[in-house]
Amino acid sequence: VGYLDATRPLLLHLCIGDTWNTITNVERRLGVSAIGVFAVWSSILYTVLQYYSVSKIAAFILAPSLLWISIASLLTTHIWLLNGGPSKRPAFPSSSDGTSAIF
Repeated sequence: VGYLDATRPLLLHLCIGDTWNTITNVERRLGVSAIGVFAVWSSILYTVLQYYSVSKIAAFILAPSLLWISIASLLTTHIWLLNGGPSKRPAFPSSSDGTSAIF
């Protein structure tokens, strides 16, 4: 695995992280955010593993992000549950939501 191959997982992680950030902070969809944070966590893990094959130092520098996202996943899930959880803020939009243009 070369340096170029190792940057693709990082770009994927940045895209997933940016999407999660938009869902969490712009759209305020706490249910989707509580589920989506695990995609961010998985993308960091994949990136760390890919970087480890190229540069162990780079992998160790990126690895603490896993701890932070683990904490963020707990915070996001608890915030969602404290705000009514699935009963008040469903994880997926419905046709009666009014703010969803997709469904």
